Amino acid sequence: MSEPMSEPNPADASRQNSADASGANPFAPPSTQVTDRDLPEPGSPFKALLLGLLWSVGAANALGLLIGMGWAVFLIVSGTPSASVQVQIAADLQPGSPLFLLLMLMGCGFSILGGYVCTRIARHHEYRLGILMALLGEACGWLLSGGEIGMSAGLFALVSLASAASVLLGVYFARAANRLS
Repeated sequence: MSEPMSEPNPADASRQNSADASGANPFAPPSTQVTDRDLPEPGSPFKALLLGLLWSVGAANALGLLIGMGWAVFLIVSGTPSASVQVQIAADLQPGSPLFLLLMLMGCGFSILGGYVCTRIARHHEYRLGILMALLGEACGWLLSGGEIGMSAGLFALVSLASAASVLLGVYFARAANRLS
């Protein structure tokens, strides 16, 4: 037996008539005007290096100075004679100590930020400028220390490599951000 044909739904008929009248596909996504963004112009390599070094070396040294002054105040308040505060701080900065590790992590963090800033400003020759910034950062650090390393050559090499790797990690992150923008 065959089933009787059902009556057409009036709502379906009105939708069909409105789609036919406009000629638009009801399943097509809405149209919009898309305009391509202009890519930002590459920045000055000198400005990029200067601002990257300012963050990498300048901010790390400024915060290290504040932490050192805070540590000195803490030692004085806790009863350390003021004549032996400098000796105590030098003892607390021995490699492997919590204060040394804190300052190392802080320095690496600022090196990542410096590499990021340098690359985002330059927008070209990212790794070349990153390597140059890492070398200049090491030279600035050596000059700010008065040419005295204050640690073994092996540890100095390890700290230098960690700093350079941190700068290049910042370059890597910024290079990815440059490609997205």
